[in-house]
Amino acid sequence: MAKPSFKQYIRIGNIIPLNTLTLLTGLPATGKSYTLLKFLNSQDIKPLYFNLDEDPALLEFKSDMSADITLLYKVLAGEFSDVEGRVIVIDTYQRLQELFKTPATKEGQEAITAKLQEAIKEIGCTIIVIGHPADYVGKSSIFTDNPSLVRNCHEHIHIDKILSTKKDSVPSYRTFINKGRGAGGTRIIEAWMRD
Repeated sequence: MAKPSFKQYIRIGNIIPLNTLTLLTGLPATGKSYTLLKFLNSQDIKPLYFNLDEDPALLEFKSDMSADITLLYKVLAGEFSDVEGRVIVIDTYQRLQELFKTPATKEGQEAITAKLQEAIKEIGCTIIVIGHPADYVGKSSIFTDNPSLVRNCHEHIHIDKILSTKKDSVPSYRTFINKGRGAGGTRIIEAWMRD
């Protein structure tokens, strides 16, 4: 019996697959946006970064940064040139929901996921969406406000901030890289981009 063939993805820094959908999650103040931009810059990638939370601390990184939700809508609708082959970062998922004015229903959330996947296929780009786990319990949550995004992304990256009970201790960070579609195990990277 012939073995099934699986598509091999070229990965950015052996982590983020190109021309796919990746979800990056973590609790507030785990440095999701900062870590991602630092990582992309370390790979000589200047992303098209939609800083919809308008965080000025991210201006130190090389990116084509925009807080213009109308521009994002045009990009995802294929009405904006020069995005083919680009890495597009959308920060955050909640703002993306507001853009599409979708209700917090399964159908509304599946529509967002479908739109992102359609943009990847039509434009030929890589999309990374940054979000927060809805229940704030860490990597064990399934992003309950949009399980379709977790299930249909190619990779789900989650950053945990680990605090010690010892006085004056410094937090440590652990990054979990999961197959979004549930295939395979989890890779763990300690202190990803924290040096």
